[in-house]
Amino acid sequence: ACNKDFFRLIGYFLAEGSTSNDHYLNFSFGTHEGIYIEDTENLLRTLFGINKIQKFYHKKNHGVSIVINSCDLARLFSQSFGKGAENKSLPHWAMLESPEKQAELIKGYFRGDGNYYRKKHTSGLKELFRMNTISSTLATQIRDILLRLGIVAFINKRDRKKEGRKTMFTVGI
Repeated sequence: ACNKDFFRLIGYFLAEGSTSNDHYLNFSFGTHEGIYIEDTENLLRTLFGINKIQKFYHKKNHGVSIVINSCDLARLFSQSFGKGAENKSLPHWAMLESPEKQAELIKGYFRGDGNYYRKKHTSGLKELFRMNTISSTLATQIRDILLRLGIVAFINKRDRKKEGRKTMFTVGI
């Protein structure tokens, strides 16, 4: 079902999802993100009837992985939304969907790759909602969806070559 719940799951996938060996759909969260883990599991159950969800806890990095063994779902998500963080993007049809569905996508994405920044500077209070990605396409699409929702956003590009990392794009509000 291409409903609001599916769009929230897309948001979670864009932020926290991956596929492996074309057989497994994975979502990786921090242990402190219990409500988002639960939400993702419930979405998988209600949308796709998935009952066998494996959970792996990573003590070292305080992470939790949700793993679903399903060739169909792994293919659906990797072919529709990209394989690898820098290749993540939305297909054309998702960009044309209703603003109500797209708002759910933003909610899922923000919960995964977003943060709230509030700091007092000498120049005054700086307050931002930020979402980070290494996909320039996804950053542009997220900004465009926000604009469609009546939210003016900007994109900041940070070169991280010196740190041996890929360029980071921050969509900010």
